[in-house]
Amino acid sequence: MNSLPGDLLALILALLGAAPLAPPAAPLAAAAPPPQPPAIVCPLTGVDAGAADITRPVHAVKIDNAARARPQVGMPQADVVYEELVEGGLTRFLVVLHCQTAPRLGPIRSARLVDPDLLIPYSPVLFGYSGAAPPVLAKVRSTAGVVNLVHGGNGPAYQRSGARPAPHNLYTSSDALLARPAAQGVKGPPGTGYIFDPALLADPAAQSGGGVDLSYSRSSSVGYNYDAGSQKYLRSQGGRPHLDESGAQLSATNVLVFKVPVQIAGGSPHIGVTGEGEATVLRGGQAVQGRWQRPSLNDHFTLVDAAGAPIKLAPGNIWINLVPTDRAVAVR
Repeated sequence: MNSLPGDLLALILALLGAAPLAPPAAPLAAAAPPPQPPAIVCPLTGVDAGAADITRPVHAVKIDNAARARPQVGMPQADVVYEELVEGGLTRFLVVLHCQTAPRLGPIRSARLVDPDLLIPYSPVLFGYSGAAPPVLAKVRSTAGVVNLVHGGNGPAYQRSGARPAPHNLYTSSDALLARPAAQGVKGPPGTGYIFDPALLADPAAQSGGGVDLSYSRSSSVGYNYDAGSQKYLRSQGGRPHLDESGAQLSATNVLVFKVPVQIAGGSPHIGVTGEGEATVLRGGQAVQGRWQRPSLNDHFTLVDAAGAPIKLAPGNIWINLVPTDRAVAVR
């Protein structure tokens, strides 16, 4: 075997000693995933908005609650439902929709003085109802931010059903109200004074169940019973399950019972919804006693406990029961 010349071998050895092999390069670090955009939630309920158009305006309707008006339709799609006392010890609903729409809503009935007072914080808001006494009509028309979609001036948006006697047979739909000329160009989203906490639905061990019973008058009693499976409060009316037109029991993720001042003037209840008063809040299987607060009609309702700390709600729909201060409320 031929050997390398001495001078060439010396050169190779010198080079090897002067330049040791470099250590292997460290593997490249994995690129950090791009930040996820914040979830878009329904402003009035705190739930994932999904494909809902949160830029559309709130639309609200007045729904009958007389015995002949049941079962109603469209209330399960509501973000917020207010129940208020009307004449004869009966109640009616002010049904507020935003993230969902309802293909049918009703039976639609007449407005009361408290309705625009409740709707002002959602403005601009579309308001559908069957009619009202002259002072109520004047108040709705003069309330800034409330778009008046009364039946008489918006006939194409309403239909009568032959399956029920009048006046418990007038219906509308979300699409019909949103399509009215007065609704064009009206935009959301609305705001809310409530704070939502998903943890209230994440810990079953903290859910003790229970419910609440309340009355608006001698002839109008309401109950809500907690269902752990759905994490909702199932509504009863007059001791019986309150069903909608599909046969499902009406329910709420949050039940708020507000004690409010009620004065009867001219046979019609006048309901106070500013200032503050007692509040019973049920959510996530727990009941909290506190107070509702609303300094002015332009403000949203807020909730505080006995120590003045905010009471949080579970993400989901809300039923607000405006109960006269002299009526009983019993938490179970």
